[in-house]
Amino acid sequence: MSEKKVFIGFGTRFGATEEISHRIAELLENSGITTQVENLRKSKNPPSPQEFDGVIIASGMKISKWTKEPKKYIKKYSEMLKNPNKIFGMFVCSILAVQDYEQAKEDYLQKTLEKYNIPDDKNHIVYDAFGGVMDFSKETNLRLFDKRALQMAAMGMEKDSEGKFQYDPNGKNDFRDWGKITEFATKFKDMLLR
Repeated sequence: MSEKKVFIGFGTRFGATEEISHRIAELLENSGITTQVENLRKSKNPPSPQEFDGVIIASGMKISKWTKEPKKYIKKYSEMLKNPNKIFGMFVCSILAVQDYEQAKEDYLQKTLEKYNIPDDKNHIVYDAFGGVMDFSKETNLRLFDKRALQMAAMGMEKDSEGKFQYDPNGKNDFRDWGKITEFATKFKDMLLR
């Protein structure tokens, strides 16, 4: 069996999507799969899916929008990503995934597949929505607009028994479920190696 190669391209706003992308790459590499991970926002010429057995495209979400470079990649290569011989994975990092997981999958992933006419084929496509990170501890690193956007997103968070939002308005709030991320990587790997 020849060595499998996977391209992981991501767009990140505050770093959570990048960390997940590298963790998925590590999990795949532990199974003998070669990975190439690139920040699509910085990459001048990302590789074609044709060079790989599988592709994972990821984006951080802000005000319900993907970063533009991952979306451009999907649009440019949508015909290749439909190929049932290639495994295609997608994920987003979003606070909506914490608030309403099914809605996040539908709005950010299923609608993206529909937009680019990529069939939601469970035999070669895997996608998921993960919680993101709201870090208010680095106020000097957040632009006022970004801070306000995060604060607005936090307003939709679940309330505890005392009616307070379950997040730290002055600290780092990491809503990523690393077990779920591992499940995504494992499912992608199993599809790739079958």
